[in-house]
Amino acid sequence: MKSSPTRSLFGDISKQQFLAEYWQKKPLLIRGALTGFSSPITADELAGLACEDEVESRIVIEKGGNHPWELRHGPFQESDFTSLPESHWSLLLQEANKQIPELAELLDVFDFIPSWWLDDIMISYSPDQGTVGPHYDRYDVFLLQVEGRKNWQISTLPVDENNVIDDIELRIMKTFHSEQEWTLEAGDMLYLPPGVAHHGVAQGESLTYSIGYRALSQSELLASYFDFILEQHDGKRHFSDPALTVQQHRSEITLETIKKVTQLLQEMPFDSESVGRWFGRFATEPNQPMARYLPEQPLTSQQCLQRFKTSPLTRHAHCRFNFTTLTSGAINLFIDGDEYQLNPEQVGFGHIICDNTHYCHDELAPYLNDPQLSSLLLRWVNDGTLYFTDE
Repeated sequence: MKSSPTRSLFGDISKQQFLAEYWQKKPLLIRGALTGFSSPITADELAGLACEDEVESRIVIEKGGNHPWELRHGPFQESDFTSLPESHWSLLLQEANKQIPELAELLDVFDFIPSWWLDDIMISYSPDQGTVGPHYDRYDVFLLQVEGRKNWQISTLPVDENNVIDDIELRIMKTFHSEQEWTLEAGDMLYLPPGVAHHGVAQGESLTYSIGYRALSQSELLASYFDFILEQHDGKRHFSDPALTVQQHRSEITLETIKKVTQLLQEMPFDSESVGRWFGRFATEPNQPMARYLPEQPLTSQQCLQRFKTSPLTRHAHCRFNFTTLTSGAINLFIDGDEYQLNPEQVGFGHIICDNTHYCHDELAPYLNDPQLSSLLLRWVNDGTLYFTDE
């Protein structure tokens, strides 16, 4: 990527101003946001990835398929592409940042949004008139036009969940009334907050990157948190009522019983530290198993540190690294759902590990005399979380 580091992604708008005025509030069109960006993958290579078992891919065919708005799921065969119509279809590849390590540099441009919030980069290839139809999402998304041109229409009117075309797999809006319209050229970008209806149509061949952020529902969070609490809590307290008296109706669940059950439930931990430990694990847990870059033979600590002096380390593209800060000044480090506590003297190591995806010896050297930290580094190299760049 060749974009100038001195130029703001939003032109005259600072990152802080964007967050204050636009993030989760209103759309923003950014002309020439990343004019120097060059896609690390071609349309043909994208189709090749869509043929692999571990890659999530879809084809949406508006016209020329077995029926209007046909949805096909990968993995695909080469013959699936040769039989497609000349226009009015799109190929979508989810989690492209996990398949294409070079996209880590693109994600660095969005460093003003917490890394745990990122969902994925989806790549969309379309021939002329390709589209996935008018729809809305529950998450924030940056739509970066990488190659070709795409016409976008948007509407900020409240969405009706019942306004969808019947009897198809896709949630495409039956009626869509455009409020604003633009044609994006390569390097242009459109930011859309949750709930903004949009409709993109390729003008000739088009390659679009969608940088999407997670939309975490209350029910999803509660279900995961209570699973965590059940794992952590001994659960030895049981309901009891030694002051029980004779009831008028033996079948009644009395208000007093409900109060006691409520009290028993409220004794389960729901404090900031417990929530922080759970959320760190939840936010970094992998969506699916991943292939690792394992060394040919497990390294010893001495071999690992010696090799690190001559070869930088890189974080596996699938892995999530985050941390929380404790009142003591220590931090809890979370990597792929695993938790590690670092004391205040080790915090700098945790910050470097989490805030970067590439590591050189010089920046970590002050911490590598610590047996715990060098042991962690060795563990991550031997399990493929980190790998030497020369591999």
